[in-house]
Amino acid sequence: MSGVVRGEAELGRQRSCFTGLGLRAQVDTFRIAGESAEPYQVLQGGKFSSRDGALRAARAAARDGCRLHARHSSEDAGNADGPWDIRIATIAPGATLVAQAGDNARQLRTPTSVLARRAGAALAVNGGFFVEHAEDGFPGQPAGLSILAGQLNSTPVARRPAVIVTGDARRPILLTDDLDWQATLVWSNGERIAVDGVNRQPGLVRNCGRRTGEAPIHDYTCHYQDDLVYFPPHGPFTAMRLTGDRFALDPAGHARRLGADEAAASDESVLVVTPGSDRIKRIEACIAAGATAVFDSALSAGGAGLHPSFAVNAGPTLLRSGAEIRRDAAEGWAMEAVPDDAAHRLLMHEWINRRNPRTAIGIKQDGTVLLVTVDGHDHRRSVGLTIEELRKLMKALGARDALNLDGGGSTALVVNGRLVNLPSDATGERAVGDALAVLTASHPRVSGDASKK
Repeated sequence: MSGVVRGEAELGRQRSCFTGLGLRAQVDTFRIAGESAEPYQVLQGGKFSSRDGALRAARAAARDGCRLHARHSSEDAGNADGPWDIRIATIAPGATLVAQAGDNARQLRTPTSVLARRAGAALAVNGGFFVEHAEDGFPGQPAGLSILAGQLNSTPVARRPAVIVTGDARRPILLTDDLDWQATLVWSNGERIAVDGVNRQPGLVRNCGRRTGEAPIHDYTCHYQDDLVYFPPHGPFTAMRLTGDRFALDPAGHARRLGADEAAASDESVLVVTPGSDRIKRIEACIAAGATAVFDSALSAGGAGLHPSFAVNAGPTLLRSGAEIRRDAAEGWAMEAVPDDAAHRLLMHEWINRRNPRTAIGIKQDGTVLLVTVDGHDHRRSVGLTIEELRKLMKALGARDALNLDGGGSTALVVNGRLVNLPSDATGERAVGDALAVLTASHPRVSGDASKK
């Protein structure tokens, strides 16, 4: 059983919750690096023969107003001294990097090894964060920026960083946390209607931060009552069951409302608006006036326009210009991001300050790209790293800029079509939303078990 608290009063109440279950609580103090708030405490105690038993105890505590959570802690043993299985791929300037993703509606989630083989990649790692459950969007949909072969596949989450493939042989990637995206339907009658997203279920934004200025919240879904989402033609998402008022937009810009069971033509884009939005009437008025529309979209970083060929979402930022950057909370991993949600508070603790499998990307001053995977959740072979330890590792490897990618059971490294690490999921390699692949005639150099004790 576990719980996260702040302050002496809350600590006392939580201790009483453990005592009420006949358990003795162990208390450890943590902080999220870079967060201004006070340190917090994690209480844990009790041993249960099954998760069901722990869940029953948590429900019993809840009847007394206590919020405790079942947590499997066996992999914590021996964490202080390792061992670690760390694999480091070094990619010289001049290599071609691409992002790959599932290409049909039934298989948005695809294992990294499958994506690597499809691309004919010499090397690949898992990419950014993605939706896992239907209540949060389309399973496999990127939860942040995604660009595939120059086409916008998913829009950025405000204040969250991303990996931009530049196409520049000397500096093949840009790691940035200063992204802005704006999109508008520009009509021939002068009407301009804002678009809120691309290729996601209207009203749902995984990791929040729909627009610049909004706060991101990792592993949390924000709901919006007024939302307009654009689905470009020929993509896998137009075949999804889309919730809201739907309009088709043909290549000439003529729009029409779609009936309940009517599908758009293969060369048409689709607009979906949440019910009740005033933008529905505005679109209908443009259609009635015979106006045509153009989807206008702009992506920028630091105010400068971007036109990347590929991109994946990432975070938190680890290094920038050689300096250790600690914006974990600002980028969505704040302990108090969801007020009064004890489960999310514990999740953020485990995400940042627990040793987990990790995947990271960095770039050196000379343009050399580093792709790093760390296996975890196995105290006999590799325990994983905290985010702060990963930050230190990337600096020690000589990275100038570095970002964390998705990790946990998603962590995967594929070399010449073969998975070379051991993913932590009991079922084996996890199907993910996207991957970063290296296409090059000369094989990247990979070192394995570099820090194994």
